[in-house]
Amino acid sequence: MLTILLTHYVPIFSDATFYELADQVSTHPKIVSTTSPELRREYLLSLQELGEFVEPAVQWRGCRDPKDDKFLDVACAVQARAILSGDKDLLILESFRGIPILSPNAFLEREGLC
Repeated sequence: MLTILLTHYVPIFSDATFYELADQVSTHPKIVSTTSPELRREYLLSLQELGEFVEPAVQWRGCRDPKDDKFLDVACAVQARAILSGDKDLLILESFRGIPILSPNAFLEREGLC
């Protein structure tokens, strides 16, 4: 799935959103139990190299978990095509300021890539 996404789209991060992703990749039990530290490190380095980093000028409030608002900030800063997430606090919004919030699988289906 990641390869398909990275072939067609550029991930957008802020330092804060990338840090959260890196933390999840490094500590999430499901990821840690199925991948080696080297593979996780390569994954993060690839995302860092392929991604675009922005520092949003505006901070939005829209998520029931305020710690997730940083993802809304990044998406709005670049008028992203979508926010891809597995986080229920983001997914429940369905969209924010016209930007759809989808699971990666739902996004791939919508785009006809799976």
